[in-house]
Amino acid sequence: MALLETRNFRTFKVQLEEDKRPESPTIMVTKSRLPQKTLQGITLMLAETYKSCNANFFFNPSENPARPLTKPSDPKYNDSYDNEHYHYILYVNEKLISPDGEQYTVLDTLGEGTFGQVVKCKSTKGLIYAAKVIKNKPVYYMQGLIEVKILSKLNKELDPNDSNHIVRMVDYFVFRNHLIIIFELLSLNIYELIKKNGLRGFSLSLIRSFTKQMLEALCLMEKGNIIHCDMKPENVLLASDIGTIKVIDFGSACFENATIYTYIQSRYYRSPEVLIGLPYGSEIDSWSLACICAELYIGIPLFPGSNEHEQLFRIIQWVEPLPQSMIADGRFRDKFFAFDGEGYRLKTFEEYSRSQNVPILPYRAYLDIMNIDDLVNLDRKIPREDPEERKCFIDLLKGLLKMNPADRWTASQAINHPFVQGQPLNSPFIPEPKIQKSRSAPAGTLTGSCPSLLQRISGSQDMTVKPGDVCFRPLVEELKDEFFTGFAHGKLMQIKQVPQPPPIIMNINWTNPFVSEPVDYQPRYTNKNQFRPMPDIVGPRYYRPHSCEDHGQFPRPFSPSIEKSKYKNNTKGKNIKKNTNYHKGKSHSTKFDDITRKAMVEQIRPHSIDEKKIIPPGGFLSQPLKDFKTIIDKKVCNVRAVDPDPSGFLNKVKKEASQQK
Repeated sequence: MALLETRNFRTFKVQLEEDKRPESPTIMVTKSRLPQKTLQGITLMLAETYKSCNANFFFNPSENPARPLTKPSDPKYNDSYDNEHYHYILYVNEKLISPDGEQYTVLDTLGEGTFGQVVKCKSTKGLIYAAKVIKNKPVYYMQGLIEVKILSKLNKELDPNDSNHIVRMVDYFVFRNHLIIIFELLSLNIYELIKKNGLRGFSLSLIRSFTKQMLEALCLMEKGNIIHCDMKPENVLLASDIGTIKVIDFGSACFENATIYTYIQSRYYRSPEVLIGLPYGSEIDSWSLACICAELYIGIPLFPGSNEHEQLFRIIQWVEPLPQSMIADGRFRDKFFAFDGEGYRLKTFEEYSRSQNVPILPYRAYLDIMNIDDLVNLDRKIPREDPEERKCFIDLLKGLLKMNPADRWTASQAINHPFVQGQPLNSPFIPEPKIQKSRSAPAGTLTGSCPSLLQRISGSQDMTVKPGDVCFRPLVEELKDEFFTGFAHGKLMQIKQVPQPPPIIMNINWTNPFVSEPVDYQPRYTNKNQFRPMPDIVGPRYYRPHSCEDHGQFPRPFSPSIEKSKYKNNTKGKNIKKNTNYHKGKSHSTKFDDITRKAMVEQIRPHSIDEKKIIPPGGFLSQPLKDFKTIIDKKVCNVRAVDPDPSGFLNKVKKEASQQK
């Protein structure tokens, strides 16, 4: 007997033997072959199928449960719009609203980094874009404004026809305290393309096409005095199926002579001058371009250092030693190099491991080559490849991999190379003379008081509204390039400048009897918060400093021994509640500090003709003990004189309490 039952589009066949009593049925599952139209009706077009069965059925996709795209998705800051890392918590089908009323509906996530998140979104006109949501922190907000200014200059001023392979910025605005930049949506990046090719190199014709397009983009940046600072395969994306590429991610970019950061570029593509801490220019992008081209040729990175020391080791091994003058001027010279009497040499990995107190394994062999010239004979398994064309390509790499940035080819020089132009290398290529530019040391950070001009970047915005109602477009495009140059140099000056404590009004004749220091002595405070001013960044969140920045005039580290000394006497058998209201940076010393501060600021003898003047805190350090004790005992309000007999004082208090009862 056979029983057939159709359930959930599967056929279950149960076979029972008639001559035997079945102990357990045998189930055979076979897939049902449904027509293509039926399969779409029960999957992609399920809502339409239900609608055809029931005319009253209604389905709205926007009413689906919102799926969070940000991890972690637990709200913490910015009126619960941000998570613990200050990332905006994005959901599927959420609307990002611009000041013009344009709504960008979030569809899916594309990537995430330290700067923020990138998501795919759809405009009200039905166009698909990529939205970059910057993290809600002052440093990233300011760097995002610089990125907007650079992209605006590249797209509108230098490349209005979109012919130089730079990603196009569609819009930018601030929404719920987050700077959002809308870009055109591109395809795969070069790294993913290499992986799809099995980590093998491409043909020289395709390498020539990619190299020429990247050089055109770098030439445009060089014309605008812009440094990309993060050229790598992940930041070069395919724009079409015909091999057109575009350079993206200007989040680390800066203007020439306005360099800010010292830790830039991904390690595999980091130039020697950045590794050893020298001022840098647009030549660092030429170095990164050479590393990208070599990776397109080999299929794997050319200098895959697991740390910065190994990165320098592989560069020196395959290119050439660093000039002694560059090493001597580097900020990180002693970190990577040792002086052996004749000159500087790179430390061995054992010496570097001991000096940095970090365990490092010996560096393993990578490519079976001795220098860059050996790449000509590399077995790439590409048939019918001209050896002379390989030599021409290696000659381009050698020019872009010069150790000294003064000798390294720029993009405007390398674009005329015979390999890029598709010509044979009949004679040594001599590029046109380079235009020498002065360089300044990077400022190091963006944490400092911003210029007052930044207060007007946001246009007219109301600081009293909630973050959910805030939506404006910063007027970044109206600022000139010189503003950002001055801004970067202003950061360096403000970092070096130490704020002075405010003056104190006190009696001219009063001094401290306990310390015999000179009058012009200035105390050194250990609280780092006084030397780290917060930026007055534009936006509703940044109109006031952080709560941890204002700690009083005389910060002092917390001392448990001082706290114990308050309750050392007369606490036996008593239930005395200790003062647990500890505030970071506030003084927790004994009564002497409060008395001293009141005596310095408030107490001037009545009917006295002594003059008042403003002097620094170090100027009250040489007065006899008698005057000091007089001020403390007679002139300080609400301060009880020290009782020589504490137990007697307590007995008086008990006696007065009993009398009142």
